[in-house]
Amino acid sequence: MALTEPELKVLATLSMLNPSQSLSVEEICGAAGFAEQAVRHALLRLSRSGLIINSTVSASRWKPTDRGRRVTRQPVYRDYAS
Repeated sequence: MALTEPELKVLATLSMLNPSQSLSVEEICGAAGFAEQAVRHALLRLSRSGLIINSTVSASRWKPTDRGRRVTRQPVYRDYAS
């Protein structure tokens, strides 16, 4: 799956977290530098692709899956995601 810039930035932001951490949409917007609508669209596509999941703490918090973390380490995305 090719990622758009907002998807990659959202995934990279989440992938920098410790496995026990998660972020809200507002926190992701601030960290990734995108508007809420773009972040919500990216979250929807990433979750449908199995790269992120809702946190068990709250459905409005997000964290990456192991697969999502691996994607950001692929050579094609590595430089772009940092």
